[in-house]
Amino acid sequence: MSKNEIGKYVRTANGYILENTWGAHADIIKKLANKDNHYEFEYGKIVKHSNSLIDLIEVGDYINGEKILEIILPDEEIITKDTKDKVITVCIFKNGNGAYYKYMSEAKIENMLTHERYYQTCYESKN
Repeated sequence: MSKNEIGKYVRTANGYILENTWGAHADIIKKLANKDNHYEFEYGKIVKHSNSLIDLIEVGDYINGEKILEIILPDEEIITKDTKDKVITVCIFKNGNGAYYKYMSEAKIENMLTHERYYQTCYESKN
């Protein structure tokens, strides 16, 4: 897989999200695409790539500080009138009485922490 065949965004096995159009990230992606062992050890292999950041979201990731518990993909790509972004439905809260779902588009993503990176950097109390 060459760098040119890869979409704008990349997700690696170690939970890194890299942007193919940004200089430093583009260099890393090129080395991962060429199967550079040093970079694969640190970042993990490329597991997903897309021109839409929303396609890289997985259950357990944190988007804008909210943990994604479920993802419902639309039957067909929904295009919003103002942004022309792909829209998915995500569940961010569940309890015995129900769940809270909301729409998520790429334009609404301010920050993203993958579940792999969360667990790599999380401190767990021994109590």
